[in-house]
Amino acid sequence: RENQKQQIKEIYAESEYVGTPTKREKFFLKVIERRTPSTGGYLYKCITRERNLVHFFSSKDLPIELGDCVLVNATVVEHKKSKYDHDNKTTRMNRVILIENYGQPEANS
Repeated sequence: RENQKQQIKEIYAESEYVGTPTKREKFFLKVIERRTPSTGGYLYKCITRERNLVHFFSSKDLPIELGDCVLVNATVVEHKKSKYDHDNKTTRMNRVILIENYGQPEANS
């Protein structure tokens, strides 16, 4: 488990901010973590193709599995360095609408 955490940490070590705050845009993301916080709802952590870290909360359980690639329409709420993600830059989104779930990438791609 620790080895897996280290691999995920290395993936987004050079993360940069994504999008423009308050602007609604389309984003192509890969889901790397899905949790249910004690406050309720669901937390989704994702990376972009450029390996930038993005996260959003949802009150609904979206039809998304770990490792799925998804196209979403979302509003960027904030850019910040997250203490929960080893002080890497992360982009928080809200009003996320799932446009399409492309599923898992092929192993040879």
